[in-house]
Amino acid sequence: MVEFRVRPSATVFLSGQVLGDTPIPPMELPAGTYTVKFVNKTLAKTVTKSIDVSPDRPLILTINLLEE
Repeated sequence: MVEFRVRPSATVFLSGQVLGDTPIPPMELPAGTYTVKFVNKTLAKTVTKSIDVSPDRPLILTINLLEE
């Protein structure tokens, strides 16, 4: 299970596919490594992170685009 906590809002891309704009409900993903990109056009800000999802541990990814 992966939860995205993003401030301010952003469009979220998971391994190149658009998930949508935050807030996004927590989602279940198969175990593995993923690339997540957060884009806020108003701030002209893009942040890319690599995440490791394990089958037995929830992941909360917190991003503050004002500080990145």
